[in-house]
Amino acid sequence: MPFFAWRGIGLDGEIRAGRAFSETTLALEQLLLQREIGLIACRDLELTNLDQIRLPTAAQQLQFFRELLVLLDAGLQLPRALNFLGDQLADERLQILVLILAYDIQRGLKFSQALARFPQYFTVLVQQLIRAGESSGHLADALRYLVIYLENWRELHQKLRSALLMPLITLIIFLVITLFIFLAIIPMFATIFTAAGQQLHMATRIILSASNFLRSRQVLWLLIGPLVSYLIFNFSYRTNLGHYGWDSLKLRLPIGGTFTRYIALLNFWQTLALLTRGNLPFPEALKLAVSVVQNLVLAQQLTKMAILIEQGFSLSQAVNTQTQLLLPEVLAVIGAGEESGDLAVMSERVALIYSQRLAQLLKFTLGVLQPALVVILGLLVALLILAVYLPMFELPNLVVI
Repeated sequence: MPFFAWRGIGLDGEIRAGRAFSETTLALEQLLLQREIGLIACRDLELTNLDQIRLPTAAQQLQFFRELLVLLDAGLQLPRALNFLGDQLADERLQILVLILAYDIQRGLKFSQALARFPQYFTVLVQQLIRAGESSGHLADALRYLVIYLENWRELHQKLRSALLMPLITLIIFLVITLFIFLAIIPMFATIFTAAGQQLHMATRIILSASNFLRSRQVLWLLIGPLVSYLIFNFSYRTNLGHYGWDSLKLRLPIGGTFTRYIALLNFWQTLALLTRGNLPFPEALKLAVSVVQNLVLAQQLTKMAILIEQGFSLSQAVNTQTQLLLPEVLAVIGAGEESGDLAVMSERVALIYSQRLAQLLKFTLGVLQPALVVILGLLVALLILAVYLPMFELPNLVVI
């Protein structure tokens, strides 16, 4: 696949430069003429190993599809729009990826087929939605639904990160203060207590022992233990049994289980709405929506629901058999959606219900967690101070008059 760096001149007399894939120099010249650019010079480039192309981040992928949608809405043909985007990218490896997509389309592949060549970069969900848009002749609409979907998930992730940032900062500050006390302050008091020959309280002895432990080589076990635990967990998680067991445990956690369930089902219903909006047949959309759920327990229940629908059950009947998938108001929305026949709107409304529940749970959890964390950390710091200073209050009793 010849890869060229070129320089040319536009109709406005402006010198332009870029990169492009083309069979020959003559074909490159024809390609640039279609873009109203006259070729001045070109040279062959060594193609980067495709396996080394950097995986686009979620933000980069969203930006790519958003800008592509703008160009298509402006009337540009897909190959020209991709070439234009490729010329604007600063990241060389991402630029090569986009230009390969443009080249594949120029030689006759569909956009979905070009994306399917890079499953490590573009998920099956993206490929199928684009394919449905191509089949219906509404590629721009499919991209629009995809952009909205990616924006919603990016916004959700940003909210979760922002919400967890303050508790995390509070915890880090507490750990830093605690380590400073154990490593710098307590050893100075230990010298005073030893010189006085004072009988120490149990709490003080425990704290002195902990300080000695943290300053000894044995503290390495505190690092080795979590590392070994992580390796064991990582190995077991890669097995189906370990993955299923961990996913089942996450669903049983008091608050974390509800978070896990809401996020997974929000992802499922949003994906189902996205695919049905993209004119994908409902049975196929349902299977694909199940495949994006990463929790194996919930995915198994959703698969059972899909099988019941294939056997002739209605969606409301199938959902009602899976208690963990059901919120009281969801069944009514599903029933109304079945009566109207607009499954896309129904899926969007169900996704909105889970989104609202998730926001409410997050707000409640943070409202309880942050004050509780501050109180607990304050009590622990007070306990440390009391254990250190309590023997100091008894030092006058040891002085012989």
